[in-house]
Amino acid sequence: MTIYFLCDMRRLGDSLAKLSKHSASGGCLHIKKLSDIHLPTLKGMLVEAYKITPTEQISVSTKTKPASKKIAAKKVAAKKVAAKSTTAKKSTVRKGR
Repeated sequence: MTIYFLCDMRRLGDSLAKLSKHSASGGCLHIKKLSDIHLPTLKGMLVEAYKITPTEQISVSTKTKPASKKIAAKKVAAKKVAAKSTTAKKSTVRKGR
C-alpha cells in the first residue's frame, strides 16, 4: 500500500520513527501490511499532514470524473456486442425447442 502525502515528509519524522515497518521516499509512505504498522501513529500522521498542507493543494471530490469520449465509446460498443450475443443465444435456444 502506498500513501501519498502532499507535505514534506521530513516534517513527520518523529511519527515515521514510531510507525514501525515501512519505507518512505519523497512524499510516499510504503507499507506492506497494515498489521505491520502502528495504526494510531498513522492516523496522527494523516491528521498532521492535513494540517500542514497548504489548502490550495487539497482537493476532495465526491463525484467521479467523466470518462474520455474514447473510453465512453468503447463501453457503449461493448454493451451493444454483449446485447447482440445475448439476443442471439436466446433465439438459438427458442429455435432448438
